Amino acid sequence: TIQKAEEAEEAAMRIFTGTPEQQAAAIKLQSAQRGMMARRKVKQLRVDAAAGVHPADVTAAAPAAAAAVPAAAAPAAAEEEKEPEMTAAEREAFEAEIVQAEIFGRLAAMLSEADHEVQRVGAMALAVYTDRDDSPDPRHAAECAVSAGVLGPLVAVFASSNQGAVVDAACALEQITVELPAEQERALRAGALDACLRLISTQEYDLPLRAAGARALRGILLQNPSACREAMEKGGLEVLNHLLELQDPACSAAASLALASLADADSEILQRIGVDKLVSMAVRAKDPAARAGTIAFVSKLARDSDTHEAIRNAGGLELLVGMLMRLNEEAVWGLASMGSVEENWEAIVEAMNEDSFGSVKDMLECGGDYGKEGAAWACCYFAGDVRMQVALVRANVLMPLVELVKTGTRRCKKAAERALKALATTPL
Repeated sequence: TIQKAEEAEEAAMRIFTGTPEQQAAAIKLQSAQRGMMARRKVKQLRVDAAAGVHPADVTAAAPAAAAAVPAAAAPAAAEEEKEPEMTAAEREAFEAEIVQAEIFGRLAAMLSEADHEVQRVGAMALAVYTDRDDSPDPRHAAECAVSAGVLGPLVAVFASSNQGAVVDAACALEQITVELPAEQERALRAGALDACLRLISTQEYDLPLRAAGARALRGILLQNPSACREAMEKGGLEVLNHLLELQDPACSAAASLALASLADADSEILQRIGVDKLVSMAVRAKDPAARAGTIAFVSKLARDSDTHEAIRNAGGLELLVGMLMRLNEEAVWGLASMGSVEENWEAIVEAMNEDSFGSVKDMLECGGDYGKEGAAWACCYFAGDVRMQVALVRANVLMPLVELVKTGTRRCKKAAERALKALATTPL
């Protein structure tokens, strides 16, 4: 039953780290077990749908009815306590569940086939179903896929020599692990990390294959410090840096996303990536979320004054100002850190303008507590330069700062009080 199926699946997943023969056996075991369970589930769902009975009604009502109703009165009681029929909406959702269970069960079986063309079609279909842009509900699709047992066979196809299926398998793997981070460990146990690094580092492979490896790597490393450290130990940073330097937009974009996942895990990794790479990643990022994430790393580096010169030289100040005007909270903290050092004031004055000082005021009024505190500290440090002090007063930051002192959190009040004191003081 379900418990036996789960035990069989876990046994199969543990075998994936063994020899190729063991991997093949694990795939076959998982496919057979999941296929059998999927067929049973679909058959039962169809029977229930034809009878107009919802599964929850069957599982919850049957034991209670059996215990409470005497055997002689069972037919009459069953007639009296007959459950109401499902509504049209419930039936539609129920039928959709049946279809999805069958679809993803078949995709799991296709990925487990030895035929490369069948694997390719299965991987392509799975990538379409889980696509974050095209799928109406990618998270639900990912959950259905995992429930149908596609993850093990998917990683096996991704790691295989079937290059026609690798790109789509990588897309599906990335999308599933991004939507369901809890599945990262299962993918790692199945050998996804080694497969990613092999794809990225093999120069004989076409660039689309190497970019696919970086995309899949991004998914399994996202907010996973232990996986990031393992990737670093296996040379992941070096191969991603090399991929980033290639004159190929897809490779650069995929490498940037994977590097961002690495940088998010550990400050030491952030230092090793370096300011130049992070700024370059932010410039190349087409996705606003990816750019905002990279700016956050620049902001974190700015907390160390030793990095300020590198940030200025790489154009990091201009990037921070640009994201400030989009009311990015990490950007205002990065500028506050830069403004705390007098050597940066000249560069900040050149990078800021009337609109960007107005964005500081907007952050004080509309940002979250984190953003408001950062904006208040930016006002405090900027006030050390008479040019920026005048610009802040003209941007009308005084009233929002007073309001923060009255109603802000303890941390915001402290920062706002310091800012008002600095703005009331004439710089030397």
